[in-house]
Amino acid sequence: MNKKIIMGLVAVVVIAGGVAGMSAFEAHVINVTAKIENALSVMPEEIAFGTVFPQEHLEKPLTISLSDSFKLEERVDDVKYTIKQKPKVKGDPYEMITPSGYLEPLPAHKYCLDEGMVLALDSERMANLDDPFYNYCYPILCGQLSKTPDLTPENDGPTVLSPHDWTGIPTWGYLAKSAQDLEDIWTIDLTVPGFKGMVDQIYTEDVYGNLLPRELEHQVFGCDLWIEVEEISKTDRPEPEPRHISLENKTADTWQVISDDQTWGDIDYNHNDTSLKGSVTGFGLDPNSPYQITLNGPGDCTDTDNGLAGVGPTLFDSGYWNNNVNLESTCGDPGEGVYNMDLISNWYTVWTDANGNFVHNFDIALPAGPYSGIKVLVKKMLNPFVTPWADFGTGYPTFNLYETAAISFTIVP
Repeated sequence: MNKKIIMGLVAVVVIAGGVAGMSAFEAHVINVTAKIENALSVMPEEIAFGTVFPQEHLEKPLTISLSDSFKLEERVDDVKYTIKQKPKVKGDPYEMITPSGYLEPLPAHKYCLDEGMVLALDSERMANLDDPFYNYCYPILCGQLSKTPDLTPENDGPTVLSPHDWTGIPTWGYLAKSAQDLEDIWTIDLTVPGFKGMVDQIYTEDVYGNLLPRELEHQVFGCDLWIEVEEISKTDRPEPEPRHISLENKTADTWQVISDDQTWGDIDYNHNDTSLKGSVTGFGLDPNSPYQITLNGPGDCTDTDNGLAGVGPTLFDSGYWNNNVNLESTCGDPGEGVYNMDLISNWYTVWTDANGNFVHNFDIALPAGPYSGIKVLVKKMLNPFVTPWADFGTGYPTFNLYETAAISFTIVP
């Protein structure tokens, strides 16, 4: 009986080992990366009032703005943040731990917050400079700080005046790219309290705060303002959608696509993007020759025509083609909006290589809105200052490229 049991166990071990060995023959590695950035930028990093005296009022600005990374990221729009007050820790709050007595060591700023709330209600403990609290934390200044938001626009607050109960509800702020609200400037006001038995008859605790124990004279007081991001909202903007259309040469008589030769190309572009981004490629064209890449609107002076016609700085770059030789600044009847892409020396976009090939990347800052019915032309150039400026020789559709279907897209703001 014992032998059978032992042999059975050995058999199981052998089979399990075989399965484990087979599972190691194939592996797939997925590379996951992320770049982590702060949503807010806060200046200055420290507010130092220096030496102050009872019954003084002093002000310092605190600027909270959207970070450069947040402003460049199109996927997000606005940030809601809070300003909280916590007692200030002596030294590095992430290295210092509390005195013994906790089951788990806690960061010093948590200790200062918890013990500071108790200290605020215990005047005898507050006056005892030998209290363990002062080994880790500064005497508390938080109740003497006011926080007043700017009023452009009025979407932050409430204002927290001093003196106040520093353990109360924090104030908050809101920044949004869509509202052009990129920066808040808060006024941090320090109202300086006095010491017991050392103030005049006009001292009012409602104005200057509770009198401090005389033992705290000459001490450096502190408070940390914590600006915490509460919520980040995404934009309503849809994700950009890549699109693709083939470019082909065509027959000279009927303008039918010639799909069985070696002359062809592509245009890849984005829909629902902030600009018209993409690339144009061409193959099998005339070697070592200048070509112009042109976008033509549908005509009839539509919004698409107007967007294309107005994007370039000169009439070489863009304008309206009204069945005349040159582009014009106003749309005729019907008139087509034209954009000659990224011109060099006012007459060509790309120069083909020795094989008649090219690749051209583009990023065109078109006005926001929908664009439809756009034709794409890749045409060989001659001289832009002499008619004909493009090569319209015999059979010219066979050595140029044209869209196989009109392209359409939307530019979002």
